Amino acid sequence: MSTHNFTHTNALIGAGLSESEARTYEALLRFGPLSANSLSRMTAIKRTLTYKILNDLMNKNLATKDESRPIIRFSALEPLALIDQAQEKLAENEKRLADISKSVVNIMTEFNIESQKPNVRFFSGVSGLKQIYKEILDLGQNIKIISSPFTLDDPELGKMVTDQIRAQVRAEINARIISTHILHSAEQIEKDRTNLVIRKRMKSEQPNPAQVILYGNTVGITTLNEPTITTIIESEHISKMFTMLFEQLWSTLP
Repeated sequence: MSTHNFTHTNALIGAGLSESEARTYEALLRFGPLSANSLSRMTAIKRTLTYKILNDLMNKNLATKDESRPIIRFSALEPLALIDQAQEKLAENEKRLADISKSVVNIMTEFNIESQKPNVRFFSGVSGLKQIYKEILDLGQNIKIISSPFTLDDPELGKMVTDQIRAQVRAEINARIISTHILHSAEQIEKDRTNLVIRKRMKSEQPNPAQVILYGNTVGITTLNEPTITTIIESEHISKMFTMLFEQLWSTLP
């Protein structure tokens, strides 16, 4: 092992040399010219590796060799070359930083696009409506509905709607509903009051073929005639758009 203390190793490493290169260069600087064998003993680096390190130092203009004697000796060159290397490394790092920054900007753009992309789910049959009803109860917030008369024609759907209304009442979830098929009778008004529903009727010659439910940042659209298909869209922007349309329509109805 080496008995020599290397006082500039950290500084040389900071200038871009490896630890082995730093120790070898400092040994040459303090004690050179030296043979490879002498360097190997001083630095405790294997002789075969010492030759490679010396070649690397010569390529960096930090060492030179004297072949005029039987035993080749190596000497250190002035350390000013380290400044040039540091400047080159700084230029490389600045270019790398610019490349990374450009890549990060592109990645962030893609991330923002992806993160704002709506989550869209599709269901066939009554499973989609069941999923909407479950999410409404989990969320526990008031809802808005543009209803469809087709639930009345299907006993299974009708029962699901009735059970959901009861569950919403227990959870104190209020609903505003725009419908085209239910008359504003005294009986219906009392029933709606019991079910925490405020309803407005939109006159239409054609029944609405799809039901729209707005809850949280989600829009659930279900075609209740055959086949029953549900699309659930989770998107703040799309939900806001549907809410604006609902509120605008609501404000025009008596």
